[in-house]
Amino acid sequence: MISNLVLTNAYVAIVELVANAYDADANNVKIVYNPDHPDGGLLKITDDGLGMTPEDLVPFYRLGDSPKLEERVSPGGRVCIGKFGVGTITLHSLAERYELVTRKNGLETRVVEEFKGRTLKSTEEVPHTAVKTDPKAQGTEITMHGLRFGEDTDFKAGRLRRRIQLDLPVLPDFHVSVNDEDVKTLSITNATKFVIDKHWKHLGHLYGAIYLAGRATHMAGMHIYVNGRRVGDPQSLMMHLQQRGIAKCIVGILHANDLESAISFDRTKFSEDHKGYRQLHDAVSQALAKVAQYYRVRSVTSRQDKIRESMDFFLGKLKKRCIDANLEEVQRTTTVELTTTLPRRTIGVYNPGKNIVLLNENHAALFIGPGQTKAQYEAALLHAFVDMLAEHRIGAKKQISCRNFLEEKEKIWRQINKIDSDIALQERIHPMIFYDWKDIAKITGKSEDELQYLKARNVLPREAEGAVGQAYLDLVKKTEGMISLYSLMADIQGALCNWEIDCVSFGFLKAGKLAQPFVKNIGTRKKPCIFIERACVKDITELIEDEEFENNAKARMQELHDKYFTVPQLAKRLGEDIDIQQVSRVLDYARKSSIEIRQQGEKGVKFNYADFLTAMQLMRKSR
Repeated sequence: MISNLVLTNAYVAIVELVANAYDADANNVKIVYNPDHPDGGLLKITDDGLGMTPEDLVPFYRLGDSPKLEERVSPGGRVCIGKFGVGTITLHSLAERYELVTRKNGLETRVVEEFKGRTLKSTEEVPHTAVKTDPKAQGTEITMHGLRFGEDTDFKAGRLRRRIQLDLPVLPDFHVSVNDEDVKTLSITNATKFVIDKHWKHLGHLYGAIYLAGRATHMAGMHIYVNGRRVGDPQSLMMHLQQRGIAKCIVGILHANDLESAISFDRTKFSEDHKGYRQLHDAVSQALAKVAQYYRVRSVTSRQDKIRESMDFFLGKLKKRCIDANLEEVQRTTTVELTTTLPRRTIGVYNPGKNIVLLNENHAALFIGPGQTKAQYEAALLHAFVDMLAEHRIGAKKQISCRNFLEEKEKIWRQINKIDSDIALQERIHPMIFYDWKDIAKITGKSEDELQYLKARNVLPREAEGAVGQAYLDLVKKTEGMISLYSLMADIQGALCNWEIDCVSFGFLKAGKLAQPFVKNIGTRKKPCIFIERACVKDITELIEDEEFENNAKARMQELHDKYFTVPQLAKRLGEDIDIQQVSRVLDYARKSSIEIRQQGEKGVKFNYADFLTAMQLMRKSR
């Protein structure tokens, strides 16, 4: 069909009718679109332009026959943009029937036509009626029913507004509305503006601007306007741009009013052989190359600036990470800063007297590279801190050697990675997601048998299929620093029955308060669920391997309460994860927090085992 050859979709057809209103010197165009109208939908376009007489209708209804082909300026002085006189096929492409009412020179001309079941002919004349009306009355109203497009073809009123905004000049003296919402003047904000204003031999005067937005925009592309109306595909001049990521952020608004002769009949493209268009292509390519170069430089600078802006956050996060890992040098009152005053080869210093950590911003390890991301710089800060702290420790001990440095560094990383594994678990389990028991076992490393045991003790929800992530995270938080009795006995005995665990559990219950702080019951007295302090697993293992433990539990637990150890003995007894420095930190915390730890002896002071564990648990909860 002819209409399908010339007008590709409803947006193009409606824009053409609005362009006709512009050429008729209309000041206002009102579009009403109602896809739910009972008469097959409604599209009404009303303008207050000059209108048409019966004589004016002849070129309006004849394909390619338009007085605008010769007369390029309207009576009001506007350069005509509806060039080709395709009004007849425009209506055919939009609806099955329509009514056109137009007023000019004291005549009201009416056309009523139905296309359904009839083939359109380009030379066909349309009958009309004309009656006298107010000589001052002017304008045109077209009412269409039986729409050939609608919501099911992805046609939206909002998209029509955007299309008109981009395709036509929306000026103070040319106002368009769609369903009573104004089409706003095209404006681009929050973007870098590159001005273009140059005369070319064949292209003529090219002027306007290219905008580089901070993020992707639906307007992206090079919009070329000839006498106020957009021509061609905005993406056609972007194809050669090598940086495809930037293409979504570039909007070009360029005017080339001397390219009228290069426009195709349907205004969808320029003739690529036209000398003016070839110069347009070259001009745009040169301008885009400069924009792309600016973008590359700005991207590097922007990334570096964002890293610098986030520096306080990174340093705060580093400090928290060190506190969580129980690194004795970093406490809540410790200051962690970057400085430029240190020698370039010094990565950083720790001053215990001033309680401050300084990292050297000028050191090569902390240089902000062009392609560096925030995550990479954050990792660089942590590595720099670990190196600095390892150097400080071996220097304080006067044991400076490469081997000691590497051993100290590995020790610090072990402490940091331990806390990271706890954080990683929280990142792997989302609090709102429902997991089946197999998934929880796979993520946490626990056996399904242990999870079923915890479920039977009402420590985990008793749903048959699984549990919400938050339920498991709550259990992890409640038992921080502890291991389940089930897990310990499974390691000792391999296969085991629940009654074996219950026998040992009831032994701890018989011990009453003496079981604390070595073990903790998070279940009930009828269904106990015992968790053991990790630091004293060796002691508890010795107890539960005793076949008479259930009968002697109270006495055996009293023995633990009566034990006293020196600082080195505590460090040795409490396992690999706790050293002398950490033991000292617990003692210091207890002293500052007024937590009593009983002592024995004057020289080589010994501290009560149970009291020390209590203070350690309180310190852990305070973090």
